Amino acid sequence: MTWTMSPCSDYANAIKVFTKKWPHEMRAVANNLRTLMQSLDRGANPEQVKSLGFVHGNYALGILSIDETGHEKGSKPKSIRLYIFPCETEKSVYVMLLGDKSSQHNDVKLCKDFVSKKLSTITPKPK
Repeated sequence: MTWTMSPCSDYANAIKVFTKKWPHEMRAVANNLRTLMQSLDRGANPEQVKSLGFVHGNYALGILSIDETGHEKGSKPKSIRLYIFPCETEKSVYVMLLGDKSSQHNDVKLCKDFVSKKLSTITPKPK
């Protein structure tokens, strides 16, 4: 089954700002997201995509972040993180938000809140 991408409103709002300020890094993040989606479509599971050099998975609840690895050479890149949640039961990758190192702590908290709410709607309640 093909995985789908579900952008959240926070991501949709931030992409314009980040693309304008850091176009090279955003191009790299977009390419890395495309590579991750292709890996999932070829049968990799979310745990396996952590082996891709640009994916970080040290957050609770299955949240992953994609960085700007692969940016165009010539300048020191801005450290950007794209936070995603690959939901295996729905075969959907929720693209939650963009952030940088300075906002990372708060970004992870927001993502955990989003995923907790999402999981509560898809996880069957015990009877």
